[in-house]
Amino acid sequence: MRLRQNNEFIFNAKNRNLPKHREYSLEERSVNLSVRHSLIQETLIKKLQKEYGTQNVSPENRIGSKAIDVVVKKGDSFIFMR
Repeated sequence: MRLRQNNEFIFNAKNRNLPKHREYSLEERSVNLSVRHSLIQETLIKKLQKEYGTQNVSPENRIGSKAIDVVVKKGDSFIFMR
């Protein structure tokens, strides 16, 4: 997803490579949340792609300085999931 100069939303359904593995020590165990988040996000993306079609599901979108985990294009509308 990109914004035009007038901050208009531009949908981009390219698949992103989400992290699936991270090595960590016991002290870093709590840091593993980002990998868990990615695994959950990947499962959600697959379910949404089955329902709405691959071309209508866009993972890891940026809008300005913010990140949107998943965007679903539904007709002329968009569903943003964070």
